[in-house]
Amino acid sequence: MTTIAIRSLSCPFCQHEMTSYEIMSYHVYSSETYSDGFVENNPPMLSNSNILICSDCHKPFWRSDIKMKDPHEEGISNDKLDGLPKVMDIFDLSFAKDEDFSISMCIYYQQLLDSGFANTEEREFELRMKLWHQINNEFRYFPSSWIDALLQNELSLYIKRNKRRPRKHDKEAEIRPLFRSNLKQLLSIFKAESEEDYLLRSEIYRELGDFKRAKKQLKMIKELKNTKTYKKIKRAIVLRRTSVFKIT
Repeated sequence: MTTIAIRSLSCPFCQHEMTSYEIMSYHVYSSETYSDGFVENNPPMLSNSNILICSDCHKPFWRSDIKMKDPHEEGISNDKLDGLPKVMDIFDLSFAKDEDFSISMCIYYQQLLDSGFANTEEREFELRMKLWHQINNEFRYFPSSWIDALLQNELSLYIKRNKRRPRKHDKEAEIRPLFRSNLKQLLSIFKAESEEDYLLRSEIYRELGDFKRAKKQLKMIKELKNTKTYKKIKRAIVLRRTSVFKIT
């Protein structure tokens, strides 16, 4: 059962009053996990976006930087509440309706990083993970090369997709360098402390094509619990695959 609560807030820049929804509870029936740590839920999981955008000045800010207020506790009438605009998130931006939305989102995330929006190491990690997952979404549901397609018995699907796929060379060329630079920066701020950390670092090195270091990260695991992910990443290293893939 999904439980949602309405909250009121003010933009930290222009003090514009808005409303937002908070997800209090949500039921997931099934989920699929991928080698880069991305989880896809069924039904698609609603979430409280950590990055919000003012509907007036259009500046982004972190949810944790503002106070979410209970409108009834604040004495805000229902009439006033109904008249307040909703706070925006990334999916409300103009490029959300574009055909190449996924690529535009990657560029937007990088612009946030370049602007210093992620002003703590924790926020930089979160934003770089979002960028990594978003870039991988370009290939997540399809083989990224004819070799992967052959290994996955999906060669015909790969050929059909590339025949129908619209040409987006200019923007694709723009995000291609972001992939490597983002993962390298992610490695520099992401220190392994647990089994899952080592698995994730191994995956980063694997996707960068550094199979020697990817294998070394797996050897650092002292007590193995997540054997399924471990074996699949290890097999991908042996096969010298660099594309993201489904774990479960």
